[in-house]
Amino acid sequence: MSPLFGEYCRDRFSRKVFVGGLPPDIDEEEIQASFRQFGPLVVDWPHKAESKSYFPPKGYAFLLFQDEMSVQNLISCCMKDGDKLYLRVSSPTIREKPVQIRPWNLSDSDFVLDGSQPLDPRKTIFVGGCHAH
Repeated sequence: MSPLFGEYCRDRFSRKVFVGGLPPDIDEEEIQASFRQFGPLVVDWPHKAESKSYFPPKGYAFLLFQDEMSVQNLISCCMKDGDKLYLRVSSPTIREKPVQIRPWNLSDSDFVLDGSQPLDPRKTIFVGGCHAH
């Protein structure tokens, strides 16, 4: 893996970032502690509000940063392996585990097959959570 040197600095990113491969024993507070160096954030995962657990299920979570610059700072500290980004995170039993960081590049937000055709909002849908491999 190699560190990044401004490779992504021209891009704009969503403030919401997917983090995968988290240690199974890491809790919300430890995730906060690992990522707050980049800026104020909220940690979230599906069905968190209904769950009484402080541990994200299945080893992933979403980070919602207050500012997009925090995402830029996070990306600049990541290691790159091919087209994947990683940051080392520790838990009570696992030290320096590489977790995958998946920011959403805002330039990927819109796609129009034929640029000459206007978008009809009534026939437009959002498809999320799809990642190219």
